[in-house]
Amino acid sequence: MKYRLILFFLMLISLQTLKAQITADISMLGGTNYASSGLYSDFAGGITAVVSEWQFEATAGVTLSNERENIFNALRMDVSRDFSIKEKPVTGHVFYQWKPFSAILHEHNAGIIFHYYSNKFSYDIGLNTRIFKLPNVYAELNDYDQTSLWEPINLMYRITYYHPFSDQWDFKASVTNFDAFLIQQETNPMLVTNLGYQFSATSKLYLDLGYLQAGLMNIRVNYFGYFIRGGIQWKL
Repeated sequence: MKYRLILFFLMLISLQTLKAQITADISMLGGTNYASSGLYSDFAGGITAVVSEWQFEATAGVTLSNERENIFNALRMDVSRDFSIKEKPVTGHVFYQWKPFSAILHEHNAGIIFHYYSNKFSYDIGLNTRIFKLPNVYAELNDYDQTSLWEPINLMYRITYYHPFSDQWDFKASVTNFDAFLIQQETNPMLVTNLGYQFSATSKLYLDLGYLQAGLMNIRVNYFGYFIRGGIQWKL
């Protein structure tokens, strides 16, 4: 864990020293679901740097939950670039995400996502691979032969509708199976709405509401949980 945190802070330092357009983001989230045993809170912060035609992003977060042994929630790194496919603008993202659920179970995600915007809609489609792994020290101590479970390929998707109310206010609504540090199975879509307020040329406030389903084919009521997230973005 300490090596990943060191790498994260080194990346933050390097991003701030580059001659680039820097954007910082800080958010706080509260919610509940069937796996959290009550309310939980997440705090996240990240920094994004645009260098030439490349965009680099590093984000980390902590969580407060009755069901989480580790307060550290996740670490994510993302590299993206704009390009064209048949004269249509597309953004490609490559990312790595690490989530230490507890001292004995870590989740590793890596994947690629393509983003396309058209009129008032945007579309994200991609693939990720996921590994659930026991730390080597714990596996050796208990003499386990198998230390990991691999999900080779999972589909990632998002469809978003945009509606600007004015130069300052805008609204978004998405159907997706991923959000921030959360990547759901393909059959577990979420509904996420976003209200943004641009209160200066360099700063923006936002409020998100998310509804999580238990699965499209679940025979019981599909409700799984919800979250409310507020945050601020500003250009440094």
